[in-house]
Amino acid sequence: MDKIKLKDIGVTFNDQQSRNDIKLYFKSFDTRVKTFDLNKNSYAVNDINLDGLKLKLKQDIVEEVSKKS
Repeated sequence: MDKIKLKDIGVTFNDQQSRNDIKLYFKSFDTRVKTFDLNKNSYAVNDINLDGLKLKLKQDIVEEVSKKS
């Protein structure tokens, strides 16, 4: 693995157990992988270039716990 380039990426994750829901979008993401060794579980990148990041995080269980405390 050497170069990673992604464009117009959107991800939605709904965790029904903890109710931590995430919506993520970015226009572009690129990086070069310096180290990628599955046997040693060793991974490294020098720089990450990220443009147009939008993140929405909803944590319902935090509100529920704070009400009970």
